[in-house]
Order: sequence, then C-alpha cells, then structure tokens
Amino acid sequence: MDATQSFRLSRTTDVKEIPCDQVDGRNVIFWEDIKEVFPEIQYVSCGNVAVKKLRNSEQKRIDPPCIKHYPGVVLDVILLTTPSPTGQMDDPPQAPADLSTLGDVIDRRQLQEELGARQDEMKGLQMKALDRLALLQNSVQALMNQTYELHEYPIPRLFIVLPKDSSSWDPLDLFSNKFRLYFLCECGKHTKSTNSKIPHYIHVAKHEGYDITRPNEFFQQYGPYVLTILRMLKLGITVAGVAVPALSQLVRMDTIDQVAESLKELTEKIEPGMDQAMSYIEKVSEDEGEAVEGLGGQMTNNEALEGADLRQLESFLKNKDANRVLGNLYRTVTTEGHVKWVCIDHFRENYHEKAAKAFRDTVEMLEGSFDENIGRVEVKLQSRVQAEQFYLALEKAKSVYELRVTFDNAWDTTQSDFKRFRDALAKSNVGVLDLNLSAYTIQVKQSSSSRRNVYGFTAGVYYETRIPEDTDGPTSDILNRGQRYDPIFDIMRHPSIQSMAIRNAPLNLVKRSSFQSRNDDFSNLRHLSIDAQYFRGDIPGIKSVIAKAPNLSSLTFYRTDVEFLHIYNAIAKYQTYPVFFQNQPLRILPPMNESLQPTTDLKDMADLLKVLGRRIEAVGLDSAGLSDSAVSGFVKAIENGSRLKVLRLGRTGQNLSEQCIKDLISIVARSELRRIDIHLEADEECVHILKSIQWEHLHELGIQISERGLETHVMRALVDGAKKLPGRIQLEEFTLTAGFWRQGGDFLPVPKDGLLPAFLSSTSLKKLQLSVSMTLEETLSLLRLVDLSQMQRLSLYADGFDQVEVDALLDCLQHASELRYIFLPHAKITNEQKEEMKARGIQLSDDWRSGEEE
Repeated sequence: MDATQSFRLSRTTDVKEIPCDQVDGRNVIFWEDIKEVFPEIQYVSCGNVAVKKLRNSEQKRIDPPCIKHYPGVVLDVILLTTPSPTGQMDDPPQAPADLSTLGDVIDRRQLQEELGARQDEMKGLQMKALDRLALLQNSVQALMNQTYELHEYPIPRLFIVLPKDSSSWDPLDLFSNKFRLYFLCECGKHTKSTNSKIPHYIHVAKHEGYDITRPNEFFQQYGPYVLTILRMLKLGITVAGVAVPALSQLVRMDTIDQVAESLKELTEKIEPGMDQAMSYIEKVSEDEGEAVEGLGGQMTNNEALEGADLRQLESFLKNKDANRVLGNLYRTVTTEGHVKWVCIDHFRENYHEKAAKAFRDTVEMLEGSFDENIGRVEVKLQSRVQAEQFYLALEKAKSVYELRVTFDNAWDTTQSDFKRFRDALAKSNVGVLDLNLSAYTIQVKQSSSSRRNVYGFTAGVYYETRIPEDTDGPTSDILNRGQRYDPIFDIMRHPSIQSMAIRNAPLNLVKRSSFQSRNDDFSNLRHLSIDAQYFRGDIPGIKSVIAKAPNLSSLTFYRTDVEFLHIYNAIAKYQTYPVFFQNQPLRILPPMNESLQPTTDLKDMADLLKVLGRRIEAVGLDSAGLSDSAVSGFVKAIENGSRLKVLRLGRTGQNLSEQCIKDLISIVARSELRRIDIHLEADEECVHILKSIQWEHLHELGIQISERGLETHVMRALVDGAKKLPGRIQLEEFTLTAGFWRQGGDFLPVPKDGLLPAFLSSTSLKKLQLSVSMTLEETLSLLRLVDLSQMQRLSLYADGFDQVEVDALLDCLQHASELRYIFLPHAKITNEQKEEMKARGIQLSDDWRSGEEE
C-alpha cells in the first residue's frame, strides 16, 4: 500500500490522506498537492511546531516545495486568515527592514549575526522538538499496536487520569492532590458501518470515572503508560486507525445528558487537568530516579500493559460498578482478531438487535447467563433439542467471545452431536472455550469435613465427580467408536480458538479418536487447561496434545493428584511457558538459562524442589514436601534468587524438625511472597514463619492454627508484622480458621486479648474470611474497627444467627459500598433480607470462593 500523510484543519477531526512522492529515496508531500486539498493553506504544524519545507544539501529550498513525511502523525493545516508580515510561516522571521528607530548606536552587522545565531538556535530547537515528537509517536505506535488475547484482556486498556478537581490543584504540594481515572472508547475505522452517522474518534467513556486509591503506587506502576496516552491526546497523534480529536471534543456532547454531572466540568477542565496530571507523573518519575525528559523521555519496557497489569488495575479503583464492567464499555473483536472496548453507541454500529435478542432469550430459556458487556456465556445443554436451539442462536449472535458449556450427564452425546457443536462454533466469534464433557461422570455425595482447596477449608455438603468403569459412550454410536471424539480435536485446531479448557473428559478421549494418526496443528492455542484426572491412564495422549501446541503461553492441569510428576516428566521438554498444577498447587516457570528438560526424570517432590526450585513460582508443601531433605534441597536451589510468590504449608501429622523450620524461615525470608497459607501442627512453627515474611510484598494471608485456640503469640506475630510498615499494610485478603472444622460445625472462640482487632484495623482488606466462633456483639465490634471501604467479599461463621442478628449485621455493613459477596453459613436469613442484599448489589453466596475466576 502506497504511503500517505494525514492532514486535518486545525481544531477539527476530519482527517484527509494525501499520497506521498519520493525525492532522493525519501517520502515527501509536495506543497501543491496539499494546496489542492486545502487551497487557503498558510502553513502546516505538528502540535505547536511549524513544519518546515525541505531543503537540499546546499540549504536551498527544494523545488517544487515539499515537506517531510511523518508516518502515523496527523499534521494540522493552518489557513490564511490573518497573514503574517512576511507572508509565510515555515521559516523563522527575518530582521526588520527598517532599523532607524533603534538608533545608530547599534551595529547592523552585529545585529545580523545575533539574528543568524538565533535562527540557528530556533532551527535546532525545532529539530529536537520534531525528534522528540517522533520518539513519542513510536511509543504511541507500540502502545496502540499491542494486541491482546481474549483470555488476558479482562478490562479496557485505554484510560486517562486527571485531577479530581483541577480548580483546587495544589502545585506546591503535588502529592496531596486527588485523581480520577476515565476509560476511553476505542472506536475507529473498525467500528464504522457503511451508513454511519456518528463520529468515530476516540473519546471519554460514558461514565463519571473512578477515584484512584494509593495514587503514588498507581503512578509508579502505570505512570509512563498514562503519560504516553495523555501526550497522544494533547498533541493529536493518530495511529493504528484511531482518530484523535481536539481536546474540546474528547468528552462527547451527547455524553453530558447521560452520565453524572461531573462530566460537564470535565469538558472545561480537561486541558489544564492534563497539564497538571503530566506534571505530577513527571514528579513521581523524578522521585523514583527515572526523570522523564520532555517529549522524548518515553518508556522503554512499558509502552503497553501486559494482561496481568490490566487485571491489577482494578485494585486501585474506588466506586467500582456492581456489575464489574468498567466504564460502561463493551468488548468487541475486530475482523483482524484484535480486542477493543467501545461505548454502547459504537457497539451498536455493528450490532444486530434481532439476532442478539433471540440469543438472550435462548440463553435465558436454558437458565444460562450472558454478560453482554464482555461477551461471555455460560450454559448447560441437557438434550439434543436444547443444543440445537442454542447452536442456531449462537451462529447468528456475533458478540459472543467466551463460552462455558456443559454437556449434561443425562444426555448420551454421540459423534454427530460433537460435530454439530464443532460446526456451530466455526460460525461464531468464540475465542475462549471452556468445555465440560460431563456426560460420562457420576456424582457421589461426600461429607463436608473432607473438602479442601488451596486456600484452606470450606464448609458444606458437596458432590465429588467420579468416573464410571465403562466410558465407551452410547451404544447407538458404536460404529464411530474409533473417531467419536475427533470433533473435539477439530475444535482445538480452529484458528479462532485461542484458549481452551477440557473438563470431565472421558478416560479414552484420545484413544476413541483418530488423533494419533492425524496431522493436527494446535498452533492457534495460547492457553490450554486439561482435567488431568481423566487422562491418568493416557499420559502419552497428554504428551501428544502438548507437542502439537507450540505457541502456548500457559498450561494448566486440574486434579492431577499423585500423577503430576509423571505428567511433568512427559511434557518437560516442550516447556517454554508456565505450567500450573492447580490442586498441588505447583506453578513451574519456563527455563531461563537452564536446559529445557531436567537431566533425569523427577522421582518425587524432594527431587522436583532440588532440580527446579529456582523456577518454582507457586508450591504447596505437605507430607513429603515438608521432609527435611525436600526443604533443604529447595533452600539450596534458591540460593542465588527466589521466584517464589505463592506458598502453602500444610499439616503433616507431626511437628517439624528444628532444621526444617530453619530452612522454611530461609525460604520465606528470601522470597517476595504475594500469598502464603500456613497450616502447621504447632503454633510455634506458625509464629516463626510469620516473623520471616516480607510484609511489603504480601497481598494474601491464610492461617489455620491448632485446636488449642488463637494463642496470643500467633496473633502478636501478626500485629508485629503489620507494624513493620508505615500506615496500613497492603494486605488484600485474610483468612483465619481457629482449630479444625469439627463434627457439628464448631470453631474455637476468639480470645479477649484484642490482638485480632488490632491486626485487622491495620488493613484495608478486600476479602475477609473468619472461621472462628464469635457472638453477634463480638462480630459487630470487630467489623466496626475494620476499614470496610474496600471490602468485596466477606465470610463469617454465623451459626445460629437469627433474623434480628442478621439485620444488625447488615446495618453494620451499610458503609461497605464495594461488598459484592457474603458467605454466612448456617445463618437464618429471610427472603426479605435476601432481597435487601440483592438491592445493595450483594450476592448471598453458598461458597467462600463463589463467583471468582479460577
């Protein structure tokens, strides 16, 4: 495609493209071509800098006149409305012709030399400004061209940050100012329909914005990114099909009537607000020893945010919406497969209301859920008739990007059923698929005392999924036995599928297919999750699948039990990405400088810790993992640096040796742990571990201590740890279990020493689980001391709480505006109270982790 240069009349948004020509091997735009489009042109500017006409090596203007090509930049055209004294603005002004008024004292030659030197200085400044502008343009290009996969793009990526009230901005005490974040609509060429009647330039989303908590920490992490976007908007740099309007048009006029009153003020204060925000970010950068130099001091490694950065962004925002959709934006996927977040107006430009309504009605009929903002569907198909209804609707609904589908075990699915599912997906825009093939499983009721997850112990009756002996499938499909599951592998290799999870698959998924003889290529897959319990007799099958997916960026195994080492040994040589064994938990990072595969097969947990310890990011240690040799080997492996972020220490049935405790202390002290769960036999062991934690890095803490109760020295260790940091600690989640979950559901009481309230009052938690025995008065007294402003998820052991006590609890939580989930096992809750919770945006959960992503 021939190169073009973008132009627009100053302070307008209508962009014109003018083809480039070549002079001496470089792209230029001839002045006469520009005048054909803009007859009254006076000069061209890039931001506040006039663009000069090009000169040759002898400093003579090239004939015919032309200007340099600036790819990806929109140049402003200034019209000849008030001609300058010289008649043109592309060169610096010359000396006045008449110097008589200056007096004969002035040496004419000296004045000319001074003017010449000033001209050279101005030219140098112009060139530096243009060079800095080019550097900024490169940063913007990198930022806007960053593509995200559906799986790692959970919230909008484009946003600006402005002072909450620019009129009260304090330039002398920058760090006392408050800020608000506004998401931007990523509209552009990709949202334009044939007969579009609305503008498609980037603009502030139809939302009043979000207050930022911990602004210093926020800007340390996101400052360079925000600075680049602010400069892009201020200077009008347009790249990657995104048109940038004049600042006065960033807030759409039709927005003002539809959102909070605060956006009216934003229209008037957006330009000074940008200057104030940029000065703040530059100040933070200077204090961090990373001064930003003008336009050229751009980011090196932070032009774009990673998926993890986007997920963490939400933790800095106050006043999040009840439906968790930020900025009232909708996720879309362009024809090139790029993810964009746009406002409702631009979403509807390519939206077929009739097909969308039919799809919503179908999902509702199947008692499923459809989050239209992010395009995520969850549905359970219980018969062939239901499935066909869903497929027909899915094929016409183009705004479904994530699908979680379960084939109910009451339905004997055949190869034809899987083929129909495959064909429907091929006609959809689904890129993230979570497939639950539960047709070949049975449910067995289990007691509550045996349930355990990586975060601790959870109460309640549950049903364990087990595999029946015969999983050959329905007899009606006997002729297709050798190819029954071929459509599943067809789905895996479909170009649009980026992420796939396979749950409750039959034991013979690979064997009952022609997979081993097929030449499948799963290079489209970036994320793969496998329920390994159903492959325990076919580890070679797992290996074959992984070998054909060379572009994975993550691999997760559910329910691996004792086979996880056999699985890892089989796939180790393919590992160029993190591998996560969920129920261990164990997360192994890819090799750095080591060989791709261990020299020998790993025999046990001690072997794994010794050989791969430096690559372990998350690990659960209990029984064999807490042996002296295993822990000692782990310590030696991380002597030169630990990458461990998550650690779970489980019970072993006996006290740990003195040497093992010392080694655990060393591991914890060397690691910047983000989460730690401690469930050891002796409380003294717990105390030693708590004293070794680097509290400035810890975000999640779980403790389960012995049946002797909440010993004072354990709680004292928590309080002392919190005192190591000034102000509130950044802990976001805390779970505490006093004793085991015992028959009858009784926990041990909280001691009267005041240490638990003292610790909790030093936090601003988002998630709190207290599995301890407390009266209503003790519960309310504790909650009154806790900062509830950020609380999103709360679990309290409320056994026997009656209607009056639940009312008192809800009254106490009136100021918990962010609360979305509450877990109150065994409390007596009325329908009226449930309706009150619903009205406040609180979901009464039957599980502490309900509603969380895996």
